[in-house]
Amino acid sequence: MCSLLALFATFCGWKKLNKSNFLYNTESIVAQGSIIKAGIHSDEANLPKRGFPVSIKDDNGKGVFSLYSEGSVFIGVALEDAFSYKEFGLKPNTISVCYEGIVNAVVAESVIAGDIVTASDKGFKKSLDGHGVGIVIRGGSNYAEILLKSL
Repeated sequence: MCSLLALFATFCGWKKLNKSNFLYNTESIVAQGSIIKAGIHSDEANLPKRGFPVSIKDDNGKGVFSLYSEGSVFIGVALEDAFSYKEFGLKPNTISVCYEGIVNAVVAESVIAGDIVTASDKGFKKSLDGHGVGIVIRGGSNYAEILLKSL
């Protein structure tokens, strides 16, 4: 029975936490907070990815979601992948973005509970100056549960 559970957990993308029997899913991004779902399209050149920081940039006079890059303004965390449908003559799909509350997100480096994090193009990382966009609730090396500050 135990090996069947382990096989199912592996198939679903679940991993075991260190020194405990709890499982968590690394494939889904869950948010408990405020979400933007306003029909804002995504930047074709820099499509947002699920769990990564997102910014808004100007694209011919329209605001579009873009994967966060250094120097841009952090908006929130993408809850789903943006896909390009340009080859079919369509605009990219609109995505949901969590901007406040608790969210599972990709981290660029290992973080622990209580760390203040800032956005980067590779995920969230520890803040060097004590100022950041959120606080880690549950740490990890690939994903972490982060409490985002109010904008």
